[in-house]
Amino acid sequence: CPHCQRYVAIAMRFIVSSVEVQKSLSKHNEFAPFIVLSNSNLLDFVRSSSAVMAAMSVTQTGQSIILKNGGMKSILRLINHLDFFIQREAMRCVANFAGSHRFRQYVVKEGGVETVTVAATTSGGIDVLRDSARAFSSFSID
Repeated sequence: CPHCQRYVAIAMRFIVSSVEVQKSLSKHNEFAPFIVLSNSNLLDFVRSSSAVMAAMSVTQTGQSIILKNGGMKSILRLINHLDFFIQREAMRCVANFAGSHRFRQYVVKEGGVETVTVAATTSGGIDVLRDSARAFSSFSID
């Protein structure tokens, strides 16, 4: 049922903020569906996917899981989404990765600096601008 799927997707964005849940997702290889959701035609699914990745990007465990599943490309693609909520969550995710000396290089290798530059010059949202500034300040460290 489409309504049930939407509610499950919305609930997941809150559940994955737990490191224990993140470890379980990794252990059972269950993060991949969130990458698939990021390509959905249903806005709720894409919003949930971006929120899940932003929540997981706060911890090194979550960052590691995202990278292991090829999520960086999805995150960078979502920065240019038409929906502001999705842009904001994706930029927050990139800023969190950029703030990690361990994972910053992966953002750079995937073209994240250019993506953040474009988003910073085209987005009017203060949250996107704040997180792009946070990412740029972290990029300048190396």
